[in-house]
Amino acid sequence: MAEKVKSNIRKSHAVVSVIPNDEGVNVVCLNGSEIKVFHCEKVIFASPMFTAPYVIRGFNEAPPFAASDFQHNAWFVANLFLKNRPKPRFAKDFPLAWDNVLYESPSLGYVNATHQKGIDYGPAIWTYYYPMCAEENGRTKLFNYEWKDLADVCLTDIGRAHPEIYELCERIDIMRWGHAMISPRPNFIWSGVREKAMQPYRNIHFAHTDLSGIALFEEAFYHGLRAAGQVMRQKHGR
Repeated sequence: MAEKVKSNIRKSHAVVSVIPNDEGVNVVCLNGSEIKVFHCEKVIFASPMFTAPYVIRGFNEAPPFAASDFQHNAWFVANLFLKNRPKPRFAKDFPLAWDNVLYESPSLGYVNATHQKGIDYGPAIWTYYYPMCAEENGRTKLFNYEWKDLADVCLTDIGRAHPEIYELCERIDIMRWGHAMISPRPNFIWSGVREKAMQPYRNIHFAHTDLSGIALFEEAFYHGLRAAGQVMRQKHGR
């Protein structure tokens, strides 16, 4: 597909502003230290919806949809360096898997990052995931938590299933992340916000998994094709 349009592809161009006007849309890009402006008849805006008010000029003056309703959660990821694996506590314990979910935990559990080595003994690295979706002002709280605070959350949670984690863990690396994928939440799918955002806005057509309320590759394909179809129908008057 790229081969057919390679003469029109511009790599290493960061879009800094999208400016709709009566003649179409001007797209301002930064290529290194050089600023370029492309004039377009139509634009497909394939970026998370929360970026629209910051990138599209005039969006906030008369918002076509509530961009803030498309919400994303912050989370932290912890890599635990273990000197050995926890021993099974019960005869019917299931062997350590690649993806391990903790019962009645607010976390997403942990991944055994050394699982593909094919051995069930010796040192290991576990990657633990904790989303802040249940926390009010979770993003602010996450930013203000110290390393010790987050390490305590991680060890306390895992410790319910593996009490010896405190003795086995030699090091914990923690990173805070902002999640690029939209967070599914109650009442959003049928709220009408998605439908509004699927409508063209001054020759700008939106295409992103945000518009389905759930982040799946299939949704990205669907909205890309849908937006392209809108452009073609408008161009040919259908």
